[in-house]
Amino acid sequence: MSRTLTALGLALSLLLIVAGCSSQQALGSDEARAPASSSDLKGEEYHDVVDALKDAGFTNIEVTPLGDLITGWLDDPGTVKEVEVNGVTSFEKAEVFNSDAEFVISYHSFPEDAEGSPESATPSEEPSANDNEVITASNNDEFAAILKIGDYCSPVIAAFAKKYQGATVKFDGSIVSMGPHDDYKTRYDILLAPGDYSENAGAFGAAMIFQDVNIFDLNLAGSDIPDTVGLGDNLRITAQIDVFNSGGCLLLLTPISTEIR
Repeated sequence: MSRTLTALGLALSLLLIVAGCSSQQALGSDEARAPASSSDLKGEEYHDVVDALKDAGFTNIEVTPLGDLITGWLDDPGTVKEVEVNGVTSFEKAEVFNSDAEFVISYHSFPEDAEGSPESATPSEEPSANDNEVITASNNDEFAAILKIGDYCSPVIAAFAKKYQGATVKFDGSIVSMGPHDDYKTRYDILLAPGDYSENAGAFGAAMIFQDVNIFDLNLAGSDIPDTVGLGDNLRITAQIDVFNSGGCLLLLTPISTEIR
């Protein structure tokens, strides 16, 4: 009797396994599976959700900053409030949709970051008509915006850094902090703010940094080249965009040319 029950139990287990496997049906050439459920995506960084959807095979993705934050204490800027697909806000992990289904990712942001929303997150056009063009506030509205943005942790800065990684920017800025990198005596972390130095320097605009550099790395230029630089110096900076460190809210730059103003 016990052997019969054991055999029946084993058969039932095999049937359940087969049924579970068959539920993952092969996808059509124009289909893709949701990488996570709608509830699991809430609270995640919106750009991570965009990447996950793209990796899953979806091609029609929009992101919408809500402009709903005042202080950022209750919800972190850039975190997802809601993801909808074809107008529906509830879906399950591995649920199958057409690969061109319309995904809209709504995320928490400060009001100034919501201007011009929504924006497409599908594979985008080239950053500029001329890839070798030096980006300045006068020829690039996105760069002009991050130089005066109110929230230096804004996902707008992260999106800019990702889009223009490796590009060259030129702007007037100032040194608002400078200290040794780790235990080195001649290598520094130099925190930069847009515009001239003042007591309020750094209150607005992206927080930018030359990290782990010596004075030689700055490639000092101009008619009157100093031996060193320091807190309060006003600079004309030409640099390459590296990455945005979301943990410290810092836009990392690699110096190309640095001139005292």
